[in-house]
Amino acid sequence: MIAAVTANAEAALGVREPIRAELIEQMLDRSLDFVFRYRFRPVRRFEYVNQAVGRLIGYTPEEFYADPLLHRKFDHPDDREVLRELVLSGGKVASPPVRWIRRDGLVVWVDQRIVCLYDERGRLEAMEGIARQVEDPTAGAKAMVRVRTGMRIDLLPRRVFVEGNEVRLTPAEYKLLVLLTDKPGTAVTLGEMARYLWQSAHAGNGHTCRTHISNLRKKIGPDSSGRSRIVTVRGGGYRFEDQSTTTSQTP
Repeated sequence: MIAAVTANAEAALGVREPIRAELIEQMLDRSLDFVFRYRFRPVRRFEYVNQAVGRLIGYTPEEFYADPLLHRKFDHPDDREVLRELVLSGGKVASPPVRWIRRDGLVVWVDQRIVCLYDERGRLEAMEGIARQVEDPTAGAKAMVRVRTGMRIDLLPRRVFVEGNEVRLTPAEYKLLVLLTDKPGTAVTLGEMARYLWQSAHAGNGHTCRTHISNLRKKIGPDSSGRSRIVTVRGGGYRFEDQSTTTSQTP
């Protein structure tokens, strides 16, 4: 990989004297971004990993070279579908931030960009990528992502992932999930749901809201302990139960 980077750098800069591969490697190792190259054929293995990976998630390049499946240890299980889509697209789609689990158990959010390389038969041969730690997208008034136990909600594209798998919701189901997960543990009345869905407490009715909740429960399923994520509140209403204790590290 270093030779390829060297050749590209020389062409871009128009230099006459060749740039030493060692110099390029030193530059990459000083980078704060994690740079890697992964080969799929003929044998799966990491061909290059820079030193930044140790600062980012606590693993050494040598550990990556020794274990071609090391990424399974730090990829967050609830974000694997997002990563899979990125690879299947060949890196052509913009991927939202994903979570990586550091060696010490802390969670960091990263923005990842990849380029997929294919052989003459169109088979995926290698993948080159760069990952940078970003601020927690679930924090702040303009959060882009909402995370609950076993669940990820991407608010801008309106996508929901449960236990790492995407769940298709109707617009009404999605809006109710966003409403309920906004304040876990807080009861939401049927009247509040009606106002949120139809901007009026008189549009629709309690039966309609209950039907949406019933369908939503079936789609998102119970949590890992078997308990319903959406609990019925006596008197007419529902609340979302969340057992998340995940800790995120903000840069």
